[in-house]
Amino acid sequence: MDTVMVAHPQPKKNKLPTKREWDATCATDVTSGVDRVGVWLVDSLKIRIPIEHVTILCSGLNDVVISHSKSTAELLRESLETSLRSDLDGVRTAFSVVKESLDGRRSGTFLTILINAKMLGKQYFEGITIDTIGAIYDYIMNLRMVSFTHEAFMDGECVDVDVRKDFQCSDESMVNVFTRLESNYISRGNKIDTGHIPFRNKSRWHGLQFNKRTTTSFLTSPFMKIYSKHQDAMDSKHAEFFKCHGIKVPYDLWRVEYTIKNKKHLRHVGMGNRLVDILNTSQAVLDGGMEKVNSALFQPRQRTLEHVQTLEISPRDKMMVNALATIADCGKSMEH
Repeated sequence: MDTVMVAHPQPKKNKLPTKREWDATCATDVTSGVDRVGVWLVDSLKIRIPIEHVTILCSGLNDVVISHSKSTAELLRESLETSLRSDLDGVRTAFSVVKESLDGRRSGTFLTILINAKMLGKQYFEGITIDTIGAIYDYIMNLRMVSFTHEAFMDGECVDVDVRKDFQCSDESMVNVFTRLESNYISRGNKIDTGHIPFRNKSRWHGLQFNKRTTTSFLTSPFMKIYSKHQDAMDSKHAEFFKCHGIKVPYDLWRVEYTIKNKKHLRHVGMGNRLVDILNTSQAVLDGGMEKVNSALFQPRQRTLEHVQTLEISPRDKMMVNALATIADCGKSMEH
Protein backbone atom coordinates (compact mmCIF):
# COMPACT_ATOMS: atom_id res chain seq x y z
CA MET A 1 0.00 0.00 0.00
CA ASP A 2 1.41 3.40 -1.00
CA THR A 3 1.94 5.97 1.74
CA VAL A 4 0.83 9.56 1.19
CA MET A 5 2.79 12.13 3.14
CA VAL A 6 0.89 15.09 4.56
CA ALA A 7 2.51 18.49 4.25
CA HIS A 8 4.00 19.98 7.41
CA PRO A 9 1.63 22.39 9.19
CA GLN A 10 3.01 25.83 9.93
CA PRO A 11 4.30 25.91 13.51
CA LYS A 12 2.33 28.13 15.85
CA LYS A 13 3.90 30.88 17.94
CA ASN A 14 2.84 29.27 21.21
CA LYS A 15 4.42 25.82 21.08
CA LEU A 16 3.67 23.08 23.58
CA PRO A 17 6.15 22.84 26.44
CA THR A 18 8.89 20.27 25.99
CA LYS A 19 9.44 17.41 28.44
CA ARG A 20 12.46 19.26 29.84
CA GLU A 21 10.32 22.35 30.45
CA TRP A 22 7.66 20.31 32.22
CA ASP A 23 10.30 18.57 34.33
CA ALA A 24 11.61 21.97 35.35
CA THR A 25 8.09 23.11 36.28
CA CYS A 26 7.17 20.03 38.32
CA ALA A 27 8.77 19.26 41.63
CA THR A 28 11.25 16.39 41.67
CA ASP A 29 8.92 14.23 43.76
CA VAL A 30 5.97 14.66 41.41
CA THR A 31 5.02 12.03 38.85
CA SER A 32 3.86 13.72 35.64
CA GLY A 33 3.08 10.50 33.77
CA VAL A 34 5.40 10.97 30.81
CA ASP A 35 7.55 8.02 31.87
CA ARG A 36 4.61 5.58 31.55
CA VAL A 37 3.35 6.51 28.10
CA GLY A 38 2.73 3.79 25.53
CA VAL A 39 1.98 1.07 28.13
CA TRP A 40 -1.38 -0.59 28.77
CA LEU A 41 -2.24 -0.33 32.48
CA VAL A 42 -5.31 -1.11 34.59
CA ASP A 43 -6.79 2.14 35.93
CA SER A 44 -9.74 0.83 37.98
CA LEU A 45 -11.90 -2.24 38.59
CA LYS A 46 -14.55 -3.71 40.87
CA ILE A 47 -13.56 -6.71 42.94
CA ARG A 48 -15.82 -9.03 44.92
CA ILE A 49 -14.68 -11.21 47.83
CA PRO A 50 -16.85 -13.89 49.52
CA ILE A 51 -18.09 -12.48 52.80
CA GLU A 52 -16.79 -15.48 54.75
CA HIS A 53 -13.26 -14.26 53.95
CA VAL A 54 -14.00 -10.72 55.18
CA THR A 55 -14.12 -9.11 58.61
CA ILE A 56 -16.48 -6.13 58.68
CA LEU A 57 -15.02 -3.37 60.87
CA CYS A 58 -17.65 -0.70 60.11
CA SER A 59 -21.15 -1.50 61.40
CA GLY A 60 -22.84 0.30 58.50
CA LEU A 61 -21.82 -2.48 56.15
CA ASN A 62 -23.38 -5.46 57.92
CA ASP A 63 -26.84 -4.18 58.82
CA VAL A 64 -29.75 -6.10 57.33
CA VAL A 65 -32.08 -3.79 55.41
CA ILE A 66 -35.77 -4.72 55.82
CA SER A 67 -38.60 -3.05 53.86
CA HIS A 68 -42.23 -3.17 55.03
CA SER A 69 -45.46 -2.00 53.44
CA LYS A 70 -46.57 1.25 55.12
CA SER A 71 -50.25 0.32 54.92
CA THR A 72 -50.20 -3.41 55.78
CA ALA A 73 -46.84 -3.79 57.55
CA GLU A 74 -46.19 -6.72 55.22
CA LEU A 75 -42.54 -7.68 54.81
CA LEU A 76 -41.62 -6.67 51.29
CA ARG A 77 -37.89 -7.18 51.10
CA GLU A 78 -34.92 -8.18 53.19
CA SER A 79 -31.43 -7.64 51.87
CA LEU A 80 -27.81 -6.88 52.65
CA GLU A 81 -27.42 -4.28 49.93
CA THR A 82 -25.68 -1.84 52.22
CA SER A 83 -22.85 0.40 51.11
CA LEU A 84 -20.39 2.95 52.39
CA ARG A 85 -18.02 5.37 50.71
CA SER A 86 -14.69 6.81 51.73
CA ASP A 87 -13.63 10.16 50.28
CA LEU A 88 -10.12 11.05 51.34
CA ASP A 89 -7.94 13.63 49.56
CA GLY A 90 -9.85 13.21 46.34
CA VAL A 91 -9.75 9.39 46.42
CA ARG A 92 -13.22 7.84 46.43
CA THR A 93 -13.54 4.24 47.57
CA ALA A 94 -16.88 2.41 47.52
CA PHE A 95 -17.72 -0.65 49.65
CA SER A 96 -20.91 -2.68 49.47
CA VAL A 97 -22.18 -6.00 50.83
CA VAL A 98 -24.60 -7.69 48.44
CA LYS A 99 -26.29 -11.02 47.84
CA GLU A 100 -25.78 -12.25 44.31
CA SER A 101 -27.06 -15.22 42.34
CA LEU A 102 -24.33 -17.71 41.50
CA ASP A 103 -25.99 -20.16 39.16
CA GLY A 104 -29.71 -19.35 39.28
CA ARG A 105 -30.29 -21.76 42.16
CA ARG A 106 -27.78 -20.69 44.79
CA SER A 107 -26.82 -17.26 46.07
CA GLY A 108 -23.78 -15.93 47.87
CA THR A 109 -22.93 -12.84 49.89
CA PHE A 110 -19.96 -10.78 48.81
CA LEU A 111 -18.02 -7.66 49.70
CA THR A 112 -17.60 -5.53 46.57
CA ILE A 113 -14.95 -2.79 46.39
CA LEU A 114 -14.26 -0.25 43.69
CA ILE A 115 -10.51 0.21 43.53
CA ASN A 116 -8.63 2.70 41.36
CA ALA A 117 -5.14 3.96 40.64
CA LYS A 118 -5.71 7.11 42.72
CA MET A 119 -5.15 4.92 45.78
CA LEU A 120 -1.47 5.05 44.78
CA GLY A 121 -1.25 8.79 45.48
CA LYS A 122 1.80 10.32 43.81
CA GLN A 123 2.40 7.03 42.00
CA TYR A 124 -1.00 7.35 40.29
CA PHE A 125 0.46 7.11 36.79
CA GLU A 126 2.10 3.77 37.63
CA GLY A 127 -1.35 2.16 37.34
CA ILE A 128 -2.66 -0.99 39.05
CA THR A 129 -0.01 -3.64 38.43
CA ILE A 130 1.49 -6.66 40.14
CA ASP A 131 4.15 -4.27 41.53
CA THR A 132 1.71 -1.67 42.94
CA ILE A 133 -1.14 -3.88 44.16
CA GLY A 134 0.49 -4.23 47.58
CA ALA A 135 0.23 -0.47 48.11
CA ILE A 136 -3.45 -0.54 47.11
CA TYR A 137 -4.12 -3.42 49.53
CA ASP A 138 -2.44 -1.43 52.31
CA TYR A 139 -4.52 1.64 51.44
CA ILE A 140 -7.76 -0.35 51.79
CA MET A 141 -6.67 -1.92 55.07
CA ASN A 142 -5.70 1.49 56.48
CA LEU A 143 -9.25 2.78 55.90
CA ARG A 144 -10.30 0.41 58.73
CA MET A 145 -13.69 -0.39 57.20
CA VAL A 146 -13.03 -4.01 56.29
CA SER A 147 -10.28 -6.54 56.68
CA PHE A 148 -9.23 -9.56 54.63
CA THR A 149 -6.02 -11.33 53.74
CA HIS A 150 -3.88 -10.42 50.76
CA GLU A 151 -4.52 -13.91 49.41
CA ALA A 152 -8.31 -13.39 49.50
CA PHE A 153 -7.81 -10.04 47.78
CA MET A 154 -5.75 -11.52 44.95
CA ASP A 155 -8.30 -14.33 44.50
CA GLY A 156 -11.23 -11.90 44.25
CA GLU A 157 -13.40 -11.85 41.11
CA CYS A 158 -13.21 -8.71 38.97
CA VAL A 159 -15.62 -6.83 36.69
CA ASP A 160 -15.75 -3.35 35.11
CA VAL A 161 -12.02 -3.34 34.38
CA ASP A 162 -10.85 -0.01 32.91
CA VAL A 163 -7.68 -0.38 30.82
CA ARG A 164 -5.79 2.69 29.62
CA LYS A 165 -2.78 3.82 27.64
CA ASP A 166 -1.29 7.33 27.80
CA PHE A 167 0.53 9.11 24.98
CA GLN A 168 1.76 12.60 24.14
CA CYS A 169 0.51 14.45 21.08
CA SER A 170 -0.12 17.94 19.74
CA ASP A 171 -3.67 19.31 19.49
CA GLU A 172 -3.35 19.65 15.71
CA SER A 173 -2.64 15.96 15.22
CA MET A 174 -5.41 14.91 17.61
CA VAL A 175 -8.00 16.95 15.67
CA ASN A 176 -7.09 14.87 12.62
CA VAL A 177 -7.47 11.64 14.60
CA PHE A 178 -10.83 12.64 16.12
CA THR A 179 -12.22 13.66 12.74
CA ARG A 180 -11.31 10.33 11.18
CA LEU A 181 -12.60 8.29 14.11
CA GLU A 182 -15.95 10.09 13.96
CA SER A 183 -16.28 9.50 10.23
CA ASN A 184 -15.61 5.76 10.53
CA TYR A 185 -17.76 5.08 13.61
CA ILE A 186 -20.40 2.39 13.07
CA SER A 187 -23.66 3.95 14.26
CA ARG A 188 -26.12 1.60 16.00
CA GLY A 189 -29.05 3.95 15.48
CA ASN A 190 -31.20 4.56 18.54
CA LYS A 191 -29.86 1.58 20.48
CA ILE A 192 -29.69 2.42 24.18
CA ASP A 193 -26.34 3.50 25.67
CA THR A 194 -24.71 3.83 22.24
CA GLY A 195 -23.44 6.71 20.16
CA HIS A 196 -20.41 8.97 20.14
CA ILE A 197 -19.95 12.08 22.26
CA PRO A 198 -17.38 14.77 21.35
CA PHE A 199 -15.86 16.93 24.10
CA ARG A 200 -14.70 20.32 22.86
CA ASN A 201 -15.08 24.03 23.21
CA LYS A 202 -14.37 26.88 20.81
CA SER A 203 -10.62 26.65 21.30
CA ARG A 204 -9.87 22.96 21.78
CA TRP A 205 -10.91 19.33 21.40
CA HIS A 206 -10.84 17.65 24.83
CA GLY A 207 -11.84 14.15 23.81
CA LEU A 208 -14.17 11.72 22.09
CA GLN A 209 -16.25 8.95 23.69
CA PHE A 210 -17.91 5.99 22.01
CA ASN A 211 -20.91 4.46 23.82
CA LYS A 212 -21.59 4.62 27.55
CA ARG A 213 -19.78 2.74 30.30
CA THR A 214 -23.14 1.22 31.27
CA THR A 215 -23.67 -0.41 27.88
CA THR A 216 -24.83 -4.01 28.05
CA SER A 217 -23.93 -4.56 24.38
CA PHE A 218 -20.25 -4.71 25.22
CA LEU A 219 -19.34 -7.00 22.32
CA THR A 220 -21.02 -4.97 19.57
CA SER A 221 -21.05 -1.50 21.18
CA PRO A 222 -18.16 -1.39 23.67
CA PHE A 223 -17.14 1.70 25.62
CA MET A 224 -14.00 3.53 24.48
CA LYS A 225 -12.77 7.05 25.18
CA ILE A 226 -9.84 9.20 24.09
CA TYR A 227 -9.32 12.39 26.06
CA SER A 228 -6.91 15.05 27.28
CA LYS A 229 -5.52 13.93 30.63
CA HIS A 230 -4.48 17.50 31.38
CA GLN A 231 -8.06 18.71 30.96
CA ASP A 232 -9.40 15.74 32.92
CA ALA A 233 -7.07 16.57 35.83
CA MET A 234 -8.57 20.08 36.03
CA ASP A 235 -12.16 18.78 36.11
CA SER A 236 -13.96 19.41 39.40
CA LYS A 237 -14.27 15.63 40.00
CA HIS A 238 -10.52 15.10 39.88
CA ALA A 239 -8.84 18.43 40.63
CA GLU A 240 -8.75 17.86 44.40
CA PHE A 241 -6.73 14.65 43.99
CA PHE A 242 -4.12 16.12 41.66
CA LYS A 243 -3.80 19.27 43.78
CA CYS A 244 -3.52 17.31 47.03
CA HIS A 245 -0.71 15.13 45.69
CA GLY A 246 1.06 17.90 43.79
CA ILE A 247 0.74 16.18 40.43
CA LYS A 248 1.04 18.48 37.41
CA VAL A 249 -0.14 16.80 34.22
CA PRO A 250 1.53 17.84 30.93
CA TYR A 251 -0.68 19.78 28.55
CA ASP A 252 0.01 17.35 25.70
CA LEU A 253 -0.74 14.13 27.63
CA TRP A 254 -3.69 12.16 26.19
CA ARG A 255 -5.32 8.90 27.28
CA VAL A 256 -7.17 6.14 25.43
CA GLU A 257 -9.17 3.71 27.56
CA TYR A 258 -11.70 0.92 27.22
CA THR A 259 -13.78 -1.08 29.70
CA ILE A 260 -14.06 -4.86 30.06
CA LYS A 261 -17.48 -5.36 31.62
CA ASN A 262 -17.82 -8.84 33.10
CA LYS A 263 -16.66 -12.46 33.13
CA LYS A 264 -18.03 -13.13 29.65
CA HIS A 265 -16.29 -10.03 28.29
CA LEU A 266 -13.03 -10.97 30.01
CA ARG A 267 -13.21 -14.41 28.43
CA HIS A 268 -13.87 -12.78 25.03
CA VAL A 269 -10.68 -10.73 25.42
CA GLY A 270 -8.71 -13.73 26.64
CA MET A 271 -8.37 -12.82 30.32
CA GLY A 272 -9.16 -14.55 33.58
CA ASN A 273 -11.51 -12.88 36.07
CA ARG A 274 -9.47 -13.17 39.28
CA LEU A 275 -7.41 -10.16 40.38
CA VAL A 276 -4.22 -12.18 40.08
CA ASP A 277 -5.18 -13.02 36.47
CA ILE A 278 -5.87 -9.38 35.62
CA LEU A 279 -2.52 -8.24 37.01
CA ASN A 280 -0.60 -10.88 35.09
CA THR A 281 -2.22 -10.12 31.73
CA SER A 282 0.33 -9.42 29.00
CA GLN A 283 0.56 -6.28 26.90
CA ALA A 284 -0.29 -8.38 23.85
CA VAL A 285 -3.60 -9.51 25.36
CA LEU A 286 -4.52 -5.97 26.45
CA ASP A 287 -3.70 -4.70 22.98
CA GLY A 288 -5.84 -7.50 21.57
CA GLY A 289 -8.70 -6.26 23.72
CA MET A 290 -8.35 -2.83 22.18
CA GLU A 291 -8.29 -4.38 18.72
CA LYS A 292 -11.61 -6.12 19.42
CA VAL A 293 -13.07 -2.80 20.56
CA ASN A 294 -11.87 -1.12 17.38
CA SER A 295 -13.29 -3.89 15.19
CA ALA A 296 -16.70 -3.40 16.80
CA LEU A 297 -16.65 0.40 16.70
CA PHE A 298 -15.17 1.32 13.35
CA GLN A 299 -15.91 0.41 9.78
CA PRO A 300 -12.72 -1.02 8.20
CA ARG A 301 -12.15 1.10 5.13
CA GLN A 302 -9.19 0.06 3.03
CA ARG A 303 -7.73 3.36 1.93
CA THR A 304 -4.34 4.95 1.54
CA LEU A 305 -2.94 5.78 4.95
CA GLU A 306 -1.93 9.35 5.62
CA HIS A 307 0.94 9.40 8.06
CA VAL A 308 1.31 12.50 10.19
CA GLN A 309 4.57 14.34 9.69
CA THR A 310 5.30 17.27 11.97
CA LEU A 311 8.43 18.65 13.57
CA GLU A 312 6.56 19.44 16.79
CA ILE A 313 6.25 15.87 18.12
CA SER A 314 8.81 13.15 18.65
CA PRO A 315 9.13 9.96 16.55
CA ARG A 316 7.56 7.95 19.40
CA ASP A 317 4.53 10.26 19.45
CA LYS A 318 4.23 10.12 15.66
CA MET A 319 3.97 6.33 15.96
CA MET A 320 1.10 6.63 18.47
CA VAL A 321 -0.83 9.19 16.41
CA ASN A 322 -0.36 7.20 13.22
CA ALA A 323 -1.56 4.08 15.06
CA LEU A 324 -4.75 5.88 16.08
CA ALA A 325 -5.27 7.08 12.53
CA THR A 326 -4.74 3.52 11.30
CA ILE A 327 -7.44 2.35 13.70
CA ALA A 328 -9.82 4.85 12.15
CA ASP A 329 -9.02 3.83 8.60
CA CYS A 330 -8.41 0.09 8.71
CA GLY A 331 -9.58 -1.24 12.08
CA LYS A 332 -6.06 -2.36 12.97
CA SER A 333 -4.39 -2.71 16.33
CA MET A 334 -2.46 0.14 17.94
CA GLU A 335 0.66 -1.98 17.70
CA HIS A 336 0.54 -2.26 13.91
